[in-house]
Amino acid sequence: MSVLDERHQVLITREQSERLEHEAARRGTSVATLVREAIDLTFPPTLPRRRNAAGAILDAEPMPAPDLDELRRELNHLDPGSAQSPRVDQYAPSRRNTSSLGPPAMPTASPSGAPGR
Repeated sequence: MSVLDERHQVLITREQSERLEHEAARRGTSVATLVREAIDLTFPPTLPRRRNAAGAILDAEPMPAPDLDELRRELNHLDPGSAQSPRVDQYAPSRRNTSSLGPPAMPTASPSGAPGR
């Protein structure tokens, strides 16, 4: 159990106070406990979340994965892209060219103001 050694004073509205008091009474707990729970739910510690996520990924059953080119076609079919949404294959290197693993260069404006590369 953690030692409670930090004190904070927070101003809230009367309506917020009433909601807290009502919920504390309903649960049979204190308003302070509700506030601590709300903090933990809103701002969870990062390390345990990452550890749990990594564990869930590592514990997952193996599953078949489609061919990379097939996956790109499928994703591009779901969202064919627009001026605001670049195509998936612009961000992933093709099997034929794996020398560049980073994202493509951002388009630059040409002297005429039209986008270019």
